[in-house]
This record gives sequence, structure tokens and C-alpha cells, in this order.
Amino acid sequence: RNDAPPRIVFPPPNQTLRLLPGMDRGRQEVPLRADASRPGEPLSWFVNGDFVGTAPAEQRLWWTPRPGSYEILVMDQQGRAARQGLRVE
Repeated sequence: RNDAPPRIVFPPPNQTLRLLPGMDRGRQEVPLRADASRPGEPLSWFVNGDFVGTAPAEQRLWWTPRPGSYEILVMDQQGRAARQGLRVE
């Protein structure tokens, strides 16, 4: 379907991720990945409204989390978007 918004593949919806104590936070990146109606389409990622980056659909974009609650948003070039919650402990 060419009119479908992107779909977040990872992280799963309403997921709680736990950071490993004692491990450098920079080594505990979270992969952001989505499918789009057009494979390879550039997708832009935002966490709590902050721009994280742009990557082709089906490719990972890495984000370094801190403990807290987040809204993950991915948007295609036509402005169609998907969003979901994520909790990091």
C-alpha cells in the first residue's frame, strides 16, 4: 500500500527497556527500525520531539537512551507518521 504510514518495527509497542548497571550508557544504544510503503524510503526519527536522524526504511538508526519515558515518532517524506511509547529504566 503506497498510502500507508511507516510502521515501527523496533522497539516494540509499549516496551520497557532496562539499562545494564555498570555498563557505559553509550554502549547500550537502542536500534530504531521501521517499515515503509516504499522500501528504502528515507524515514526521519524523533524522540520526545527531538530529531534523532534520518535513515532508509528497514535500516537501523541508533539512539542512546537515558532512564525515562519517551514517545518515539517516525515520519516519511509525505508527513505520514507512526508513534509509540517506550520506557527506559
